[in-house]
This record gives sequence, structure tokens and C-alpha cells, in this order.
Amino acid sequence: MIFQRRQKSKGATVYVAVTVVVVLLLTFWGISVFYRINKITVSGVGRYAEDEIIAASGIRQGGNALFLDEAGAEQKIQSAMPFIGEVVIDVVLPDGVQISVFETSAFASIVIRDEVLVIDSTGKILDISDSMPPGLIEIRGFVPSNPTVGSALSVSPGENTRLRYLIETLSAIKAEGIQGDISFVDMTNIAHITFYYRDRFTVVLFTGENARYKLMTLAAIVSEVEATKPIDEKGSIYLSDNEPARYSQNR
Repeated sequence: MIFQRRQKSKGATVYVAVTVVVVLLLTFWGISVFYRINKITVSGVGRYAEDEIIAASGIRQGGNALFLDEAGAEQKIQSAMPFIGEVVIDVVLPDGVQISVFETSAFASIVIRDEVLVIDSTGKILDISDSMPPGLIEIRGFVPSNPTVGSALSVSPGENTRLRYLIETLSAIKAEGIQGDISFVDMTNIAHITFYYRDRFTVVLFTGENARYKLMTLAAIVSEVEATKPIDEKGSIYLSDNEPARYSQNR
């Protein structure tokens, strides 16, 4: 009786093990067949061709959609194609992948010795040129570390606050839509950040904290000055996050 019970127990164990293996094999077979990538679509293209973006992503037809590393593919595209600012990759089950790209544009420039870094408003390096492109805001008093096309600006230790203030200032300028009226931003003193506006006003932001809030008050005081002061008068506008904006004529 004991021998028979042991044989039955062993038989049941083998049966369960075989069943588990079969189920796993069927599961993996089903995944490989039903979630195989057959279609890759791209939206938002402009500067780059669809096939270039797909190639840069590393996604291939025949791969498995369930095991796709979306974040890694997004990073590959952004690194290989500097003018793509944002990438969103979605798996469209059962067999599709959608790549949505959002292009960025040149916003400012930084001169380093005999080279010019071209960046967007987020601080991503789009190009390294040997001449100053027209129409961009020149950034003064800022020295990046190891600039690489396709990567974000980086700085040496101890300069992180300067970098953060620069990005906050550029983002605020873009949000207010006034980049076309600014010739340069001076980051030399991060407690006294300034930019030259409409070839007439030196705007003092002080620090880069709350830059967007400060710039929201700029239009009103500029309109007031232009309405009450001589057209050739130049001066400074001081923007603070805890005091009203004020204007002072240059002496």
C-alpha cells in the first residue's frame, strides 16, 4: 500500500511538472506570436525622416512588444537626433508601436573660445558651430562642462545653481514669447541676472527664482515707460518677486 501511494505521488508530481512546462511553453509561444511587432508608425516628423527615427530607436519588426524598453528607445532617439526634444513611445497591442516625436528649435547660443553652442530653451545642445547663428539670444557669463551635441548642458561642481537659473530664465522667456526682443542674457552674477530688451532696457531679474512670475510683470511696466518717457531714453527695469517692478533712467 505504501509503495502504491508513493508511485501515485510520484506520478502526480510528474504530471503537474509536465503540465506546468507545457503551460509555460504555450504562454511563451503565444507571447512570441501574438505580441510580435509587425507595424511601427511615427508621428510629428519634420526635420528627420520616419525611417531615420525608427532606425535610431532600435525597435525592429519581429521584436516582442511586451518586452519593449520604451524609455531606452526614447533616449536613443533624443541622443541621435538633437532637434527632437521629446519622444513618446506607446505599444499598440497586439502588434503595433507608435513613436510620437516633438521637435525643438534653436533658442540661444553660448560662445566658448572659438566655438558656439546652439541650445534650445531647455538647455539641450542642438549644434556646435564655428559662427554665431542669427536671431538667437546670446548667453554670457556661463561656461558649460564637456558639451556634447544631443545632450543637456552640464556644469562643473558648484555651478548647478547657475545652470538651474539659466534654464528657468530661458523657459520663462519662451513662455512669455519675448525671445525676439532679447539680444543677450548675462549670467555672470547669478544674484544679478540681466538681459537686454528691445535695444533699450536692461532688465534685472536678480536671481532666477520665480523667473516666470517676474517676467509676467514686464509688459505692463514697459508699456508705462514707453507711454511716458522719451522714445530715445534708455534705462533699467528691476523685477523682483517680493517688490513691485520699477524703472530707473540710465544716467
